[in-house]
Amino acid sequence: MLQAENLALQKENRKLKSEITALKREYFWKEKKHAYNVDLQQNRALKAAFACKNMEDKLAEIFTRGQIEKLKNGSHKKVANWSEKDWKQPVFYNYDCRMAPDILNTMLQSTKKCGYNVVATVCDFGGTNRSLLSDLGVNEN
Repeated sequence: MLQAENLALQKENRKLKSEITALKREYFWKEKKHAYNVDLQQNRALKAAFACKNMEDKLAEIFTRGQIEKLKNGSHKKVANWSEKDWKQPVFYNYDCRMAPDILNTMLQSTKKCGYNVVATVCDFGGTNRSLLSDLGVNEN
């Protein structure tokens, strides 16, 4: 009787050890995955901060401090109140390539990520710009 009980307990003990080993393995891989995800998010945050700093530096070369503050504070709705010192140069100069929707969207998204509100875009109505407007679904109405 005691031998049967002892065998049953040994069997139960092996089963529990096996479950513990499986749980330890599962925990190990979950911990590894979590550490990887944390590292990945930290790298993404660093890249975003670097990109934002680069964009801020580039925008600082293009816009005045007054204009940047007004854009950051959302006072773009009061453009009529901006003085001449608030205006500077366009963000994009490239005469030898077509402005594509992806380039425009990248510029707009990068500017927005850095905390700036895009007020307007301006272009001449040359052939490539008309093509861009058509690609974006902009019409005369």
